[in-house]
Amino acid sequence: MATSRTIFYVYEHWRLDRDECFYVGKGRGSRAYSTKNRNRHHQAIVAKLSRTGSAFEVRIVASGLSEPEAFELERERIAFWRSSDVDLTNLTDGGEGVSGFRLSDETKKKLSEIGKKRGAPKLTKEQQEKASGWHRGRKRSSETCQKISQAKKGKSSTTKGRPSPLKGRSISLETRKLMSEKTIERWAKTREKCGGVIVGRKLTEPEKLAISERKKAYWRRWREKQNGDV
Repeated sequence: MATSRTIFYVYEHWRLDRDECFYVGKGRGSRAYSTKNRNRHHQAIVAKLSRTGSAFEVRIVASGLSEPEAFELERERIAFWRSSDVDLTNLTDGGEGVSGFRLSDETKKKLSEIGKKRGAPKLTKEQQEKASGWHRGRKRSSETCQKISQAKKGKSSTTKGRPSPLKGRSISLETRKLMSEKTIERWAKTREKCGGVIVGRKLTEPEKLAISERKKAYWRRWREKQNGDV
């Protein structure tokens, strides 16, 4: 049974659209699952995930820790991800503060600047192996797999390396002629909509006036529609 001294844990927030860690934290209770009192970078990512129909997953790295142990592990995880060129939303290198104590925005900014100048701390080989093995062999729940699947739906997949369905297929002269006629017809309609304007040619004053009037008429109809007059 965990004592009052070993109630802390270290957690990570993973974005499901990329399956990538974007935040490392230390906490206790329900802190890992709360989105309150997060910095603006963290809030921006959470808002984007919600807007695109995705979400983030909370992964507990280790629990039953004392506060010094949790701080130490937090520093190791942040250093590991930064040394792996992962763009975390953490403002500092971790391992600072007291549980329940909030840093001011000014202090956070100063700590962030100090951390950037100092750069990501280098890990020993032992620390790297230990850090990279936290999630090795970890199986995702069916709920998490479903969220990742939903987040990736509707996104275009790369076709690099795949053979084109038209590659090697010969097009008849009749088909080429038909395609050419359709292209000419499409461009004729486009020129007609643009009032016969040709790209690269300077417009005359009457042409500019006509385009201006058409734009004014369009936006007038749009405003009337928005106001319910149409």
